[in-house]
Amino acid sequence: MLLTTARAAVVLRLELPQLVQRAERVVVARLVKAGPSFWRGTRIFTSYTFAVERQVAGRGSRQLVVIQPGGQVDGLKQVVSGYPRFEPGRRLLLFLDRAGSAWRVVGLSQGVFVAAERAGHQVWRQRLEGVSSPRGALQPLEIDAREGLERIGRLWRERKARP
Repeated sequence: MLLTTARAAVVLRLELPQLVQRAERVVVARLVKAGPSFWRGTRIFTSYTFAVERQVAGRGSRQLVVIQPGGQVDGLKQVVSGYPRFEPGRRLLLFLDRAGSAWRVVGLSQGVFVAAERAGHQVWRQRLEGVSSPRGALQPLEIDAREGLERIGRLWRERKARP
């Protein structure tokens, strides 16, 4: 197997209001299927199918497909830094924008939060993978599980109310 890798992704930090502003849809979802991977020009892409548990902001079906660079085809594997990795069954909060007929994660891995527990309290913790900022390492955002989703809903409504 031949491996090609893009090593670093330098990004501008997106805070929660910016993630909401750039998203067309925010959902709580679980990965149900990874693949297939396919060639698009000289790059490999992989599709990921998610079951939506909760629509936090925006509209859409109960199932969605995210397509992003990276994957494996015919023994050639491409890994692209900055893009999130998904594991089956893991509960995620996803900030998504439209990419043709599929979806993509906003801000690379900045748009993925995992369900976690801190001191007996449920939170959503940002999953920063392979990204840094011009100022150095990024610290993951962490939001209260219930209040955070309510805040996202408020930010979404405020965004929609603006001319």
